[in-house]
Amino acid sequence: MCTFCNLHKETLMHLFCDCEIVKDFWEKLIEWINLKCTHNNNLLLSKKDIILGLLKLDETNTFINWIVLIAKKHIYYNRLKKSI
Repeated sequence: MCTFCNLHKETLMHLFCDCEIVKDFWEKLIEWINLKCTHNNNLLLSKKDIILGLLKLDETNTFINWIVLIAKKHIYYNRLKKSI
């Protein structure tokens, strides 16, 4: 079962994209990015973007890919600690 919600089977897709607790985390992160990045204030991340990264590589997307990678590390680290 999912370490965070304890409602669904914990697959990679569920852990990083589908869990309601993780969805809330992504929404707040995207809101923060949109607030801080004034030249791109309408960022949307799909499940594919979260799992594989943004494929069109430019300076902004490379930066966002780093943020997404760090966010996934944070999610996984909290999973290991069994902490929400």
